[in-house]
Amino acid sequence: MKPTNPKQALQEWKANHKAKTKPEQASPSKALNQKPRPTQKKQLTAVLHKPAESSVQAVEILPNFPQLRRQFWLVRDSVANCFEHNPAHFHLKKQLAAECQALAEALKQGKSEQNPALNHAIDFLIGQFKGVVREVNAVQQEGKDDCNQ
Repeated sequence: MKPTNPKQALQEWKANHKAKTKPEQASPSKALNQKPRPTQKKQLTAVLHKPAESSVQAVEILPNFPQLRRQFWLVRDSVANCFEHNPAHFHLKKQLAAECQALAEALKQGKSEQNPALNHAIDFLIGQFKGVVREVNAVQQEGKDDCNQ
């Protein structure tokens, strides 16, 4: 017979759950003393700050940065949208392109041959920043071409 009182149901569930778990896992003091597993972020940080044995090994460990790729895609998409719908504000996209170009140049100076994993991340960012610059220049050129026709 199932209890109708929610507190009783919870107590029964806890009792059943405790019986199913191992005694080591049930002890909260042991759980607190265990070291946490490193997260992907910690692993990535460790890879970026430690020289790898080979560049191939380092590149295989690094993620593809899908969320960053998506954000840069959204920025590039917003350039054309801004030119079409808010041409008076396109100067902000030109300013963004100048900032991206400056960041790409600064990142180039920070590359070193000692850490291929860090170079992979730098190359990724440089490529994304230059992609924004190319998109702004292409949209601006298309706009000039359309005005001349």
